[in-house]
Amino acid sequence: LWAAGCLIGMGLPVLLALDAVPPGTDMGGFGAGAVFARELTRLCRPGQWVVLTTPNQLSLLSKLTLVLRHEFNQFRASSYPAHLTALLEFDLRRIAGECGWTEVTIRYTGDGRIPGTSRHYPRWLSRLLPRALSDNVALVARTSIGANPR
Repeated sequence: LWAAGCLIGMGLPVLLALDAVPPGTDMGGFGAGAVFARELTRLCRPGQWVVLTTPNQLSLLSKLTLVLRHEFNQFRASSYPAHLTALLEFDLRRIAGECGWTEVTIRYTGDGRIPGTSRHYPRWLSRLLPRALSDNVALVARTSIGANPR
């Protein structure tokens, strides 16, 4: 299914009866996250759960990197072309709304790197401040029932 996500990201038509969206699909890896989400809506069965991930631009690490290096941490030259489009929580919610998805939830991974080190925050601390101390964010939603019959 990962290959299906890649093909969708390249804009190629993929005719699959998916029971699951490509796991851990990273929207930041696609130049047009909204186009990718609309294609998933078209491919998914009505009422199917969708989980999309992207780097968290609101993390302490990402904000510090933006201030000090004038670029988001996971969108630096060394990350290209894996990460192309920086999306915020607001963007994810907007995309879900455009696709007619329901039961939209934003989740933070609770796993983030401490700036200037290779160490990660203790789990208990990142759970207290998930937006600030998580390297990734996930959109969890359900496609609309009755939408986009195949």
